[in-house]
Amino acid sequence: MALVATLTACGGGASPNLQNGQKIGNIVTPDRTVEISAGAGLAVSAIADTRGPDIASHRWSIAPKSDSALRAKPPTIQNADCAHASTSKKPIAGATITIAQSRCNGWMAVPVTAVDATWTVTSTATGSDGTTSSASFDLVVRSVPLPRFEIQALASADPVLDQPVTLTGLVKTDIPANIKYGWSQMAGPTVALGGADSATARWVPSVAGEYVFLLTGTWELDDLVRIATDVVSLRVMGPQASDFDFTVQAAATPATAPSASPVTLSASVSTRAGAAFDSISYQWTPLFGPNSTSTSTTLPSIILAPELPGKYVWTVQATLKSGSHTETRVSHARFEVLDPP
Repeated sequence: MALVATLTACGGGASPNLQNGQKIGNIVTPDRTVEISAGAGLAVSAIADTRGPDIASHRWSIAPKSDSALRAKPPTIQNADCAHASTSKKPIAGATITIAQSRCNGWMAVPVTAVDATWTVTSTATGSDGTTSSASFDLVVRSVPLPRFEIQALASADPVLDQPVTLTGLVKTDIPANIKYGWSQMAGPTVALGGADSATARWVPSVAGEYVFLLTGTWELDDLVRIATDVVSLRVMGPQASDFDFTVQAAATPATAPSASPVTLSASVSTRAGAAFDSISYQWTPLFGPNSTSTSTTLPSIILAPELPGKYVWTVQATLKSGSHTETRVSHARFEVLDPP
């Protein structure tokens, strides 16, 4: 949205800007309060006339009027010093006095992150003899809802040993801004990520197992900073160093749930057909999310009802026992808790 304020240049004869014997006059429009939304722009224009002296300077300025404006970043005024103001001179018919005129155009930009506040916008003209004239209008800024900022972490499908694996961050936002990325490893055999501070990171796995990575996205515009996170897990397949071909797979049901609603975390295991073993035990622990409460159980499933909204990742460690022989496998379950309606 753009609002435009304009002025009409004065005709011949003495300028209507000059009243009550003034040496210099200055007018701006609008001549009343203007309301504008955050993220919008406003074209402004002012005309100054002098009776006798030249115009030495013609400038725009902005000052806080409300308490909230005292703590806020002001709208910016391009060409605030009117460096490119158009000026002209003309004599008054039948007199030795010259009228000097200056037209000062500018553009105001309101930050998209602006808060509700009121500002006073002023045009000030200064004559070569030091006389000044000012004219003002009030600008009421209305904030807008915070822009959407979401981030999603993805990984290569069906990764295998000794082949590059790619992690990709996707951003969804209503307003373009400066986006910073940061990848960090949360679980799995340690790897050295290339491009950990970019939207795309890569590494070549040399060890089979389940890996978990955290992506942190930072959205920056003006004085506003927003942070969003996502987690991606992947399993790198490789030769099984197991007499049982033992694997475990964790899942969350449902994957998205309202606050305080039950979420079931379950682990399913598979072994080589006919493999004999004594027992399988399980241990569940939280890896990521607002709730840091941990638990352990010998059962393959647990039920949670987290109240705090956010993304959660839980780890299950399954241990197979056969006589004195044990094997352990790890998997991760992801789910998200939504804000109350």
